[in-house]
Amino acid sequence: MKLPFESAPAIPVASNPTELETSTRRMRLTGLAIQEDACWLYSGGRPLHGYRKNGQGWARISNADAQGKTSTGETLFRVIPAAGVQFSKILFENEGASEVVSLTPSALVNLVENAGEDTSPNLIRIQQNSMEGFWLISRQNPEATRSVTLQGNQWLEGETSSQLLKNAAREDGLTATLFRGSVKNEAWQELYLNIIFEWMTDRVLERYGQLTGRVMIGAVTRDLLLHASRNNLNLSFENNRLTSNSLFASASDMAQSHTACMELITRHIEAVIGIGMMILIMRQIQNSLGPTYLAVARQYGFIFA
Repeated sequence: MKLPFESAPAIPVASNPTELETSTRRMRLTGLAIQEDACWLYSGGRPLHGYRKNGQGWARISNADAQGKTSTGETLFRVIPAAGVQFSKILFENEGASEVVSLTPSALVNLVENAGEDTSPNLIRIQQNSMEGFWLISRQNPEATRSVTLQGNQWLEGETSSQLLKNAAREDGLTATLFRGSVKNEAWQELYLNIIFEWMTDRVLERYGQLTGRVMIGAVTRDLLLHASRNNLNLSFENNRLTSNSLFASASDMAQSHTACMELITRHIEAVIGIGMMILIMRQIQNSLGPTYLAVARQYGFIFA
């Protein structure tokens, strides 16, 4: 299987293991470090995981090797958005974990246009000439759609990326691969936890605004962003909608971080509306989670009422 985003510019960052670690940390790089037969995912200069070629696929290698301590030769680095790193991790770790399907043009069009009854989360990788993108589609609650695309040298995310890939689905000369979601695969679990965190935060703030007025939401978001800054988390709000681009070495680490954020939010709101109303709101939100997301939330204790 080819590396993700092979057309992204690759810059030389190191000629030896020590230089690799120093350079990535100094420049706080997020993306993919590449050598001849291995690669490493980085977030803000921190190595997440390393992978070595294993037949037609990839196998995770030890943390020591992931930091380049047993590798030699020049290392190139492709700077990739955080969402692209998360999707790449699924690609690397999907071997044998969930079904991988090569999509026909008609099957791809049916999937992206909401045909059929498949509501489970699916990740689509689309490759066409100088364009490559990943597109997550989930039609169980929360109905998540997220996407990242490299077109030429330009990165596109969100609705712009999704629309580009939707248009490309009808064109000739593309390759489309479907990765079916798995509750047993840790890379998928991390993606699910992130979706749950964003969605629950948005629902809680929306309900809080209905009870107290939208101006009250600002105090909560400011507290959360201050917490994010102090803990090196990549969180942002737009129109009171949360985007979390924080990457972690494990699903457990992600769950722990997201739990701290949710507890901060609920404590702030609880002080205004009372513990009884807060518990009722959280139960209503959690009970509306789809089965895949609810299973992962329960596995990692991401339940708040």
